[in-house]
Amino acid sequence: MRRGFSLLEAVISCSLLLGCVLAAFGLFEFGSAVFRLGNLRNGLQAQARRAALSLEGDLRRADYGMMSFVSRSPNGRHRDGLCLPTLRSWSTAASFDSTSGRPRWDGYLVIYATGDGRLIRQLVAPPGAPYTGPWVDFSEATNLRENPATNAAGVALSTLADQVEEFRIDPSGSGDSIRVLIQFRGLGGRRPAGGQQMDESLQVEFQIHPENTL
Repeated sequence: MRRGFSLLEAVISCSLLLGCVLAAFGLFEFGSAVFRLGNLRNGLQAQARRAALSLEGDLRRADYGMMSFVSRSPNGRHRDGLCLPTLRSWSTAASFDSTSGRPRWDGYLVIYATGDGRLIRQLVAPPGAPYTGPWVDFSEATNLRENPATNAAGVALSTLADQVEEFRIDPSGSGDSIRVLIQFRGLGGRRPAGGQQMDESLQVEFQIHPENTL
């Protein structure tokens, strides 16, 4: 004659099964949190690489004497503005002086950080090209607006990053060079231990000497 489980055996079996389920769920949650944290870090690193490469290239080709700067610190965070000369086409022979080989500047790049964390790069082409000095009409009121589409004289607009907490320009580097600091910040889900919200930061800093400086 076969005997069934006693109440005590059934309780113990259910407890063991529940423990296994909770352990499996905990491991799954831990793995998911680690995956989200890795994605958050990878996203910040990708933004940092893309923004730094673009800025380094633009600054390296520019003329230090034709740059303009606006220092801004809303809410105690630097969101500076930078305006530098550029060419609308670097591959066209007519963009360079036939005698000196210097660029015949026909555009300006306006680069700044908005309050919602975007790093904006905007090409502008005011009248008067080729330019020989800084853009005299460059200002916070007309060129560093929270809605970049309303900026003055805009031709082309792109967003280099969208998780920028701080963008700082230091034009007083040695030998006509410029220092740039970009602080990125990303928020994600909950950390594996403690349940705190993921908050990752990444800082990029570099110094460039514009090679077309007279």
